[in-house]
Amino acid sequence: QRTGDDGDGRTADAEHAAYLCGAHEVMHGKNHSRHTTSYLTTGHVTSMVSFMSTDRHHFTALCVAIEAGIPLLWWGAPGIGKSYSIRGYGAATERQTEVVIASIHPPEDFSGLPVREGDRARYLPPEWAVRLVEAAAGLLFFDEISTAPPAVQAALLRVVLERFVGQLKLPDAVSIVAAANPVDQAAGGWDLSHPLANRFLHIETTADSSAFVQGMLSGFQQPEPVVLPRAW
Repeated sequence: QRTGDDGDGRTADAEHAAYLCGAHEVMHGKNHSRHTTSYLTTGHVTSMVSFMSTDRHHFTALCVAIEAGIPLLWWGAPGIGKSYSIRGYGAATERQTEVVIASIHPPEDFSGLPVREGDRARYLPPEWAVRLVEAAAGLLFFDEISTAPPAVQAALLRVVLERFVGQLKLPDAVSIVAAANPVDQAAGGWDLSHPLANRFLHIETTADSSAFVQGMLSGFQQPEPVVLPRAW
């Protein structure tokens, strides 16, 4: 892998990750089997970027996707640090970060709670969505998304694609990211529906045993987040 600055303020690692995160533009129509689900890309293209270890490269790709506003789904076995890394990114970049475990929420928390007003109904958003709108920017993190039942997955479709929670529109500066364990390793896991899977860029990582041993000996360090130039 190349390292260092290429002269335009962006490191070679960031360029490589940007290329990977843009791979969905050239992988249209790819049929990718993931666990027991086969994701056949349709209108909103899905790609799977595979990394062989949880090193700085997958974290760089994660940061670039978030910075570029591409909805991201991070696959990996339990305990490899997905949630820790995403929350760490939010803290390091001082973004308003809302962690939502979709499986413990009813569909109405995403489609909006219907409330009668006169002869019509309003669909009220949950508090976490209101906080993101008030902050005007932030990070919406759907953790353990592979434990969400089909009804909740259906309610998430509009949130991820159109950025609406009930009748509330999330600001463009709010990035959406999710984390999931393989279905056979999740607590009560469900296959993702094709429409929901196709709304995400998929990144898959596996554990790096040498990094784990080093972390146990000297402590686990949060990788430095990658921030793209404003004009990128």
